Amino acid sequence: MSMISAMNELGTKSKLGGMVKTVRVLYSARRERNEQGEGEEILFEKRLKDIGERWSDKKDVDYTYTLFETSGRQDQEEKTAGNFTTRSRRINHNDLFEAIGPEHTRGNTVVYVCGLPTMTDEFVELLRKTPGLDEKRVLCEKWW
Repeated sequence: MSMISAMNELGTKSKLGGMVKTVRVLYSARRERNEQGEGEEILFEKRLKDIGERWSDKKDVDYTYTLFETSGRQDQEEKTAGNFTTRSRRINHNDLFEAIGPEHTRGNTVVYVCGLPTMTDEFVELLRKTPGLDEKRVLCEKWW
């Protein structure tokens, strides 16, 4: 979250560390429900959505944010509003490949995987073996 917040604050005019041309945020989290069955806010959900709204009408940045809700409610349909999508499932390999784009466009792609070790290990191993993607540009941070 800190990297995307810093890029957002610097904008596109910064020569180093500013917002890049294409940003794909895939965020997976479990949404807890209160006693009334209402979904509670997910950590970073509002901040990531606000950043997306800021860049939604800018021509120099293509920012999309997909929230994967893993609350066990598979009955919900996919919802898209502008550059924000909600899916009721876990992130899968096809989601990763869609986010990094076709092989011929991956030369300057940087991927940052953050999360639980079981997920990060799987995704990092897959991405580092992906054609067109430099394995040194697949970065990882594990929680817990």
